[in-house]
This record gives sequence, structure tokens and C-alpha cells, in this order.
Amino acid sequence: MALVSLFFVACNNNGTPPEPKPTLPANGAYAGTFVISQGTEDEFVWDANVVLTINQEETYATVDMLKVKFTEKGMPEMDITIPGVPLTEISDGYTLSCDEDGIIPIMAGGKFPDRVITEIVGKVTSQTISFSFVCMNLPVNFTGVREGALQR
Repeated sequence: MALVSLFFVACNNNGTPPEPKPTLPANGAYAGTFVISQGTEDEFVWDANVVLTINQEETYATVDMLKVKFTEKGMPEMDITIPGVPLTEISDGYTLSCDEDGIIPIMAGGKFPDRVITEIVGKVTSQTISFSFVCMNLPVNFTGVREGALQR
């Protein structure tokens, strides 16, 4: 009798097993492309990797952007970390968001309060990531897939 009861508890109203919950994203690397609006009709496009690290409570993520450039001239490739990006769980992953106060990025081992990253909006699934933000009045977009790292 207990076995029959367990079967009914594990099934929905029409007797079929419930749909499995989608696999949520985990920590990982995403290879993709940054598109940076230059304030004119020009866009700067740069291939790079992003590493996403989700905290244990699944409430925040650290976004590490590896070897990125936001302009063609005047800025070397550098690693930029956006710590403490708020996450919200959705049916197939997480949304990334940030309030208007922004987040101070970490570059070259130090915090850069004059480069506050604002207007973070994005989505991460088990296979893809896409997000946008504004830094130094430059709109930045990234779209990537979870497929190993790009070789430079």
C-alpha cells in the first residue's frame, strides 16, 4: 500500500510522472563576443571569455571577463571582474541584474570606483549567457556559449 501511495505522490493529476526540473547553470566558462557601442554608429567587437562563479546560496555571481578591450585604441587587454551581481532564479536559469548604484569592478588587482558598472541586465542558462551593462557611458553587450575557452 505504501508503494502505491508513493507512486501517486510522485505523479501529477493524470497519473504521469512530473516533468523534470531544467538543469540550472553552474560555475563555468563561456566563449563569446563583446559588442561595445562607441557613441557613434561605430561598434567595437571583441571575442573573449567570461567565467561565471555563482555563490553557494545562488543569490550572487562573480563575472570575470578575461582579456577584454572596450576600445580599439588606448586600452590594453585586461581581465575585469564584476563582483556581487545579483541573481534571480527563473525556470531555465538565472537573470542577472544590478540597481542604479552599480558595482565597482576589479581590474589589475584593485578596485576602480571611477569605472562603476551600471545597468547590468542579463540571463544565464546551462548552455548560454547574455548580458549588457554600461561602463564609462559605453553600452557593452556580451553573448556567449558554454563551450570551452577561446584560444588567443
